[in-house]
Amino acid sequence: MNGAPLWLQAFVALLAVDLYQYLCRRGQHRFEVWWRLHKLHDAPEELTVLSTSRSHIADTMLRQVFGPGLLVYALGLSANAVIYGSLLPAVLLDALGHANIDFPRKRFRWLSYVFSLPNVHALHHTPTHDRVNFGMSLMIWDRFLGTFQMPDERPCQFGTSDRRFSELGILAQHLDAFHLRPGSSNALPSVERIRSGPPDAGPADATTDSI
Repeated sequence: MNGAPLWLQAFVALLAVDLYQYLCRRGQHRFEVWWRLHKLHDAPEELTVLSTSRSHIADTMLRQVFGPGLLVYALGLSANAVIYGSLLPAVLLDALGHANIDFPRKRFRWLSYVFSLPNVHALHHTPTHDRVNFGMSLMIWDRFLGTFQMPDERPCQFGTSDRRFSELGILAQHLDAFHLRPGSSNALPSVERIRSGPPDAGPADATTDSI
């Protein structure tokens, strides 16, 4: 696509890389070997903007560096198209999606059908609904592929069902990913448990800002 206009290349970069990230996130919650790397990101019991950078280094290299790099190269996209169409939107929307704010509410809820905003992504970080709302920048792939769920209100309980893992330090969590033993924290959460029932959102957290 080297000869295509910059705006078209940027649009393709946005859609292609975001679809790649969506498929990766589904894989992280489906395949145990990948879940062992990814659960470090889902473990915190509080969401903040800094949660975006809390990932296993091996997972980051696979999902954020090598994969997108090969995809961009295969599509023949220019550096500027990737920066404007994919990198900047991903950084901004991923940070916003992990922010500890109650947004969007009421008349702005329709935005969550398009973009990965705080309340819909917060649902993904709950112990019981981590197999919905996988989108990094956009929610369109979740909607098309049947994994979108709109919460009635902002969830207030985050983290994985494995509290032992959540209590480990960041270095111990990195090393724990390479432990494979019966009964370890590396087992995937139950699909039946995750898919059962509506989200238990509970009352809004007193420390959460509302917009």
